Amino acid sequence: RVYKFMALIFRFNTFFAATVAALLFALFAHLSADGLVPAYDMNTWPYHRGFLARLLIAPIFLVAMVVRGDIWYFLRCCPRKVFLDKVCIHQVDAEKQRAAIERLPAFLLK
Repeated sequence: RVYKFMALIFRFNTFFAATVAALLFALFAHLSADGLVPAYDMNTWPYHRGFLARLLIAPIFLVAMVVRGDIWYFLRCCPRKVFLDKVCIHQVDAEKQRAAIERLPAFLLK
């Protein structure tokens, strides 16, 4: 289940997470250039380099990948979506299949 969850996250949330990370990276770069956030001085470079973006972008990307649906739901942009496929319902045993289909409304109301 973990691999399936990770595959679905990667497939459907990558663009959103990359966009969020890129926008925040640009913001951190601008704030570093203006001296509004901490930066370190490298003697080989004629300007200061910010470390805040390097420190935070990877965790921000990962969090955005995982919580994208929750963010949209919290902002009331779109309703929650549920992904169901044939793995969720038994395909061979008719009794298990019927029982799983009967429990779908309870699952969808969670």
